[in-house]
Amino acid sequence: MGKKKEKPVFCWHYEDPVPDYVFLNNDVVFVCVGTDRFTGDCLGPLVGDMLQAKGIPNVYGTIDQPVHAMNIVEVLDVVERNHPEACVIGIDASLGRIKNVGRIAFWDKALEPGSGVGKDLPPVGQYAITGVVNVSGVNDHVVLANTRLSFVRSLAKSIVSFIEQAFPYVVLDMAATTSEAQMSFSRRGSKPRQGGDFYDQTTSRLGTTSDAIFTIGGQDS
Repeated sequence: MGKKKEKPVFCWHYEDPVPDYVFLNNDVVFVCVGTDRFTGDCLGPLVGDMLQAKGIPNVYGTIDQPVHAMNIVEVLDVVERNHPEACVIGIDASLGRIKNVGRIAFWDKALEPGSGVGKDLPPVGQYAITGVVNVSGVNDHVVLANTRLSFVRSLAKSIVSFIEQAFPYVVLDMAATTSEAQMSFSRRGSKPRQGGDFYDQTTSRLGTTSDAIFTIGGQDS
């Protein structure tokens, strides 16, 4: 039997309303992976810039100071030293099937940067947010170089909107704490749900992006 495809906790299309979830953690670190050397690979840095512009703390990876293949080990060491108890969320661009371009997914697993372009990089965090910026194919580097910046920016805005809504304790810098970087989350106005079934049924384009989990990881090498 073949390996069972992993499914995201939930996903949405960037043109749709963001999923209505609330995460109860306030000690959260966002590691935004990518580089502006390829427009398709700058999703993470754009998210990092937007988060910093909104005053959200603990953001690593921006256009001016990207987290990419050449420095990711060093950055993760800094994150571990400075935020030993934090919940770390990795954010990166991904490539996938044409039907999934424009979809954003939240994964209950570490980010695997570079897996889509053959790079062996360390995993990032306990959770991941990925956005499908283009179609995977024979020459992914050419695809990344020819991805429209305006499209990537639209995905980044949707991810930031989700973070603002889903992490109110981070945005408001409230005093509550969590232990062992464990994520607690639930639908707004409902009790926390148990297990792995967290699909939101509120938008028309939700579904699995399990064939688009391979991320790019910053092509600065």
